[in-house]
Amino acid sequence: MLGLAVTTVINLWLHHAELTLSGRGHSAISNTSIPLGAFDMLFALAAVNLLVSFAAPSLRLRRGEIIIIYTMSAVSTVLSSSGGLHFLLPALTSPFFFATRENRWAELFHPHIPDWMAVKDRNALTGFYYGGKDVDWGAWLAPLTSWLGFLTVFAFSTLCIVLILRRLWVDNEKLPFPTVALPLELTREGVPLFRNRLFWAGLALTLGLQVLNTLSWNIPQVPSINTRGIRLSDWQLSPPWDSIANTQLSVFGFAVGIGYLLSTEVAFSCWFFFLVTRAEIVWGKMSGWSLGGAEGALSAFPWIGHQGAGAYLGITLALLWMGRRYFASVWRSATGRPPQGFEDEAGVYRFALAGLVLSLVAMAAFCIAGGIQPRTAAVFLLLTIAYLIAATRTRAETGNAWPTGPDVDAYSLMTTVGGTRIFSPADLTVLLFVRSATAAQDFRGACMPHQLDALKMGPEGGLRPGQVAFALMLATVLGVVISAVIAVTLFTHLGAVARIDAWRGLAGLRAFDAASSLMLAPRDPDPAGAAAVGFGMLTVFALMAARVQWVWWPFHPIGYAMANTPTMNYAWVSMLVAWAAKVVIVRTGGMRLYRQALPFFLGLIAGDFLGGGSTTLAAILFGTNAYPANW
Repeated sequence: MLGLAVTTVINLWLHHAELTLSGRGHSAISNTSIPLGAFDMLFALAAVNLLVSFAAPSLRLRRGEIIIIYTMSAVSTVLSSSGGLHFLLPALTSPFFFATRENRWAELFHPHIPDWMAVKDRNALTGFYYGGKDVDWGAWLAPLTSWLGFLTVFAFSTLCIVLILRRLWVDNEKLPFPTVALPLELTREGVPLFRNRLFWAGLALTLGLQVLNTLSWNIPQVPSINTRGIRLSDWQLSPPWDSIANTQLSVFGFAVGIGYLLSTEVAFSCWFFFLVTRAEIVWGKMSGWSLGGAEGALSAFPWIGHQGAGAYLGITLALLWMGRRYFASVWRSATGRPPQGFEDEAGVYRFALAGLVLSLVAMAAFCIAGGIQPRTAAVFLLLTIAYLIAATRTRAETGNAWPTGPDVDAYSLMTTVGGTRIFSPADLTVLLFVRSATAAQDFRGACMPHQLDALKMGPEGGLRPGQVAFALMLATVLGVVISAVIAVTLFTHLGAVARIDAWRGLAGLRAFDAASSLMLAPRDPDPAGAAAVGFGMLTVFALMAARVQWVWWPFHPIGYAMANTPTMNYAWVSMLVAWAAKVVIVRTGGMRLYRQALPFFLGLIAGDFLGGGSTTLAAILFGTNAYPANW
């Protein structure tokens, strides 16, 4: 019950912050690899539990209970924000609210949208976008029930996948999982981290910067030390350097802290390959290969998004191939013939495989009932799962500060590389809804990486995988319903185009605008984009083969994949700083000095998140401005 209560509080905090504070600044409550809201609640819970252990030891929470509370809130609240409900709800309302004679949406989209899939009532739509009304729950009942059911099944499918992958990645390969290091420290008996001076020094540094810059935003006379939002465009750039003007030079304390936990090969590869992408863009401008394509353009040299898509798909294919013997053992365990060492989890694998098959069938049936062709539904769902497996692996190895995927997501990959003529109008229409419900490329709204984190943390509290899985699904089912009620209420009271953050409120408009262009001007297959996808995939295979062949090989395929996503534009300087600090520390004092310095870097993470959370909460309560901690 306490876990559900914490989840509800975070959802209230999240929706008020991210929907209403766009003009006054806020920190994203659930959009970082360690969800800020869940972390701040964990920190508070650890502090209170420490006091209770002195005053009334019998009332203190055990470590396993704290882990369950944290993981329940982390997994369920990420579904509420960008990549989740904040994209899905505008998608359910946009095609009917924004339809005009000029854009021909009534002709292009309306015949292909079932009544149970979108909100069509004009009064409900007017309230959602202009605000000032009570929610017409009758108009929302069918679409909300349909899509919350789909979200729940989708979350269950990814939970089944991580139940299968847990032993391979956690026990066998022993991946670093940098995002669980600090939360696990806060759950230890007596919280030894609280007695470490270096931890408090790191915390004071980033918390102090956060408070100082927030004060400066509210009181101009107060000086600031800005480390965010710094771009090359702040300087006058001449061609060809102006092609990378959007490159960020920001430093995020929490990203430096996470980067320190990585292997030097992974950290180096992340910032090195990002600089390679900048060189590719500049070369494209110099040579004319980009054909005038702006930085970030999808189908122009150097096809960064397509390379990223190929890298993500390549990672998943390589992982499936390299783990083929393990997966054969999982299959044998699930079918009643467990090999030695797999007997204890045979029931878990049987449940996970059956659940995965049933959930995939249910999601495919949902898509087909909505009008999508069976082959289109199958390809989209399989691509989405493949992307998410790669995103989860990437998170487990890099703790990527913002878990976004390549710009070319499953929908874009199908419609750009394959062209649009092979898809029916119903395919292109209904897939927009499904895309919004499956996080598209914005994996900040995907709970699969957090589900794996929970299974990594569970044994530290004496929890079995089945216990953790049950708690996560309970939090998901109840949490997503509570969150949807809060979000729809806020949208309808404030108005998506009135007082709600426009980037979120108009997410559906942007999606359907792009889709209408595809329908009015069908796109042929893009061979250059397809070649870039293949290049990204082959590069991953080559980097993996080189790491197997040569122990000294410094280039990691995960770093290449990360470099070709929007995340690294914001995180590359932080990753460079973390890499340099770790190299100097290890070469100076070895692993002993590395471990001694570790609390300082954990403090950087904690201070950034505590500062961002507290200043955002103050902005909600008192109408002040808040300096963003994580964007």
